[in-house]
Amino acid sequence: MAGNPSRPFVWLNAAMSLDGRLAYAEGRRALLSGPEDLRRVQDLRRSLDAILVGSGTVLADDPSLRVHWERVVEDPPL
Repeated sequence: MAGNPSRPFVWLNAAMSLDGRLAYAEGRRALLSGPEDLRRVQDLRRSLDAILVGSGTVLADDPSLRVHWERVVEDPPL
C-alpha cells in the first residue's frame, strides 16, 4: 500500500444492507457479509498494523479482531 510514509494510511472496510444500514438498531449482531468478503477482510487484516472499531461493535459483537491464518499444505513432488 503506497502512500506518503510521513502520514498514516487509513483503510475503511464496511458492509451494509440494501436499505443502507450498517447494523440493527437494537444492538444485536448483523452479519451482512458473505464468506468471500470475510476472507477478504482476513487478507486485509494481515497487512495492517492496527484495527479500530467503535464501541457499538465491541458491545454488540465482542470481536476478537485477530487474524485467522490459513494453513497451506503443499503436495509432495511427483
